[in-house]
Amino acid sequence: MGWSQRELGERCELNHTSIRRLELNKGYTQDSLKKVAKVFGVEVAVLFCPAEVAEVYRLPKKTREEVFAILKHAVNIYRQHEETVP
Repeated sequence: MGWSQRELGERCELNHTSIRRLELNKGYTQDSLKKVAKVFGVEVAVLFCPAEVAEVYRLPKKTREEVFAILKHAVNIYRQHEETVP
């Protein structure tokens, strides 16, 4: 998004030091996490996901469900393969 800590703080109604603490993973409240997630239009859990996973959450719900179904299927195939390898 290219926002500074100050800009993000203003959008979230938090001060820039709160944003800095979030970025450094050093003391934050559930309320501040909710505010940041709301600005980005995601669930709080997505804030802790790798960027590649977070991108999936931006997809439309039906598409996201299809992606997760494919991934679940791929994991099951991998696990079955691991069970057969000595």
